[in-house]
Amino acid sequence: MILVFDFDGTLHQSDEIYKRAFYKTLNDNNIKSPSLNPLLYLGDPPRKIWDEFLDNSYDKEKLMKETGNNRLA
Repeated sequence: MILVFDFDGTLHQSDEIYKRAFYKTLNDNNIKSPSLNPLLYLGDPPRKIWDEFLDNSYDKEKLMKETGNNRLA
């Protein structure tokens, strides 16, 4: 088995998939879209990304899981 990780979009447009999943998660949870660009965080740990966008009143673990599931949808 061969696993290929393609975070920079060379083989697959991972940036568009992540962006779509991120904004779907925000929309599904009635969270206002931040002014920051989520694509600048590609490759960073998910927790860092959500910590930049939201305060600790949100269930970030839930949001990270939803975003991951939305990337597969």
